Amino acid sequence: MMKARVFTAFVGIAGILALAPASARAADPPLERLGDAAAFRRVCDATRTEGSVQFEGDEVQRGKARAEYRRRRDEVLANVYTAEVPASGFGFGEYEYSDKKLPLDLARPLRPTEGAELTPRAGSEEDLEFQVAPEAAQGIVRARATGKLRLRVTFRLATTAELADPCVRLGGGRSLKIRIDPLAFDLLPADATRALARAESPRYHDAISELMPVAQPRVRIRVSKTDDLSDAAVVKALESSLLPCYKTGLQRNARLRGSLVVGVALDREGRVEWARPEIDAVGDDAVVGCTMERFKAQRFPRTKPHLSVPVFFQGNE
Repeated sequence: MMKARVFTAFVGIAGILALAPASARAADPPLERLGDAAAFRRVCDATRTEGSVQFEGDEVQRGKARAEYRRRRDEVLANVYTAEVPASGFGFGEYEYSDKKLPLDLARPLRPTEGAELTPRAGSEEDLEFQVAPEAAQGIVRARATGKLRLRVTFRLATTAELADPCVRLGGGRSLKIRIDPLAFDLLPADATRALARAESPRYHDAISELMPVAQPRVRIRVSKTDDLSDAAVVKALESSLLPCYKTGLQRNARLRGSLVVGVALDREGRVEWARPEIDAVGDDAVVGCTMERFKAQRFPRTKPHLSVPVFFQGNE
């Protein structure tokens, strides 16, 4: 079972001291905080399945509205959020003395505010637990029992192939049950912002890095000896020609990252007859269009009549 990163906490007379390095936290981008029921309703409304949304207008207007809705839904699902749960909205499981771990009781939902419940996704292979000494665990448990403790949850909304909508709406939407993919938990004193203890998923930093602006853009074409395209000179030329496409996209979206598989048909001389995206995980039409034009201008060694070329747009930090 994959374990989450855990940070130990210590209890002194004045209270509990945080373990998570301040420098690591300071480097993180500001995350959107969902602080009340209206905020949770907003993200739930934005992630409804298309079949439950009615698009108005004529055929063209509906098509445009649907495309915009998909774009916005993808953004909301990709975003990372935080929410704070009061002491009454969460609890702990039994302390594990042998491993010195204090688990959250995730058998019951987390309740950040009236009308919203957060349920971690089913089938998680991670144990997000706080690694603390027994005396520290005792102090934490007492702080929660007296209402002097909060839980900050860092998460993404969770969807599956069977459950594409992360929200279940009850009472006409007045009550929401929301599936989440937890990335980190922080225990906070009631009157301060510095964490007393932290439990963090190994996936946390990857998720956060996706929200950071791309400082050093790079285009990579990953090939091997068995791939359709293995000519190093052609690969390097393509990467160089595609970089301006990527940089232009970053001017519109500084966090743009993604991959693209380009299908290319060649004539007998290695000239491109057509190029089109086979798999588009970039989501920027201008970058994709620019990429297709650069591929069409490239001359290839004709080893096959059709190539499938994987292209990655990413940072080099």
